[in-house]
Amino acid sequence: MSFIDPTQKEIMEEQKAYLKGKPLKYKLQYFVEYYLKTVLIIGAALAIVITLIVTAVTNKGHDLYVVFINAINVPESDDFEAYAGTDTKKNEVIYDHSVYINIENIDQTSYVSIQKWMAVIAAADCDIMIGDYETMENYISSNYYTDLSAFLSDEQKKTYGDRLIECDVYDDDGEKTGSKAAFLMDVTDAPFLTENATFPQDKVVLAVAVNTKRPERTHQFIDYLFK
Repeated sequence: MSFIDPTQKEIMEEQKAYLKGKPLKYKLQYFVEYYLKTVLIIGAALAIVITLIVTAVTNKGHDLYVVFINAINVPESDDFEAYAGTDTKKNEVIYDHSVYINIENIDQTSYVSIQKWMAVIAAADCDIMIGDYETMENYISSNYYTDLSAFLSDEQKKTYGDRLIECDVYDDDGEKTGSKAAFLMDVTDAPFLTENATFPQDKVVLAVAVNTKRPERTHQFIDYLFK
């Protein structure tokens, strides 16, 4: 049984007839106008489903989940697992470097990456995010990040205090409140990143997810970056 109403069916037939014999560029333009958004949404949904399936199959808990945004060279997590004393039979440290976002042009890759990033934050899987300053700063108004001046230990505030970056605070409607908070931390020269040439950008920052469930491991990872 068809659920396409007569008017819609007539329009589709007219469009099909119009495109018949037209050059490829006209057909591509038609696809972009009518179908691209749907394809992007389906692609994002599939990426999230695949991530959830892989997580379920591996059947290990997360000892830490770090999202690297726009990174080009991320090493394996084995060294940090040894540093932190992770019980690798039960848990694992995830370095997720599948997120690529171009804030100047939200293409299909960017769209899928944003959806995946939002999903791991919503699921309280993500603990730490590291990326180029421009991209990370662009999402401050989404309220994904915690205030590092309150999150860091007293010793860490003494050690890394001059690396904290004051940012505007936004309410749930995306409006500035007039307050400031240290949502970002400059980690551009952290040995872990420079020795592995992890990022090509000039300025790299770290943020901690507002709903992290593993604060102790998160503290450890921040120290690990600079060891």
